[in-house]
Amino acid sequence: MSFLFIFSSIFILGTSLLLILLLHFILLFYTFLLFFCLFYPSSLLFLFYLSSLSASCSYSPGFHFLMVSPPLSLISTIAFSSTYLTIILLIILASIHLVSIF
Repeated sequence: MSFLFIFSSIFILGTSLLLILLLHFILLFYTFLLFFCLFYPSSLLFLFYLSSLSASCSYSPGFHFLMVSPPLSLISTIAFSSTYLTIILLIILASIHLVSIF
């Protein structure tokens, strides 16, 4: 029975770490996309459309100029916070689960 608890805790922690890695790779992709759009100004409209779909990209390095419009800033703050808070909550729950076993 305790093996099942330990396995589930390790699984939750591993899943949380994989989600964090995936999020950072997505932010790196959007940073690359930003620099591409800076050199090709005609694609800036596409960048703003894309950033409205995934607003958390405005918090990666180099995306601070997207903060000029208040609605986008508010949406990006909510999206960014909820993503990281979900991952942190999963890690905390897995840690409590491990501590409760021992």
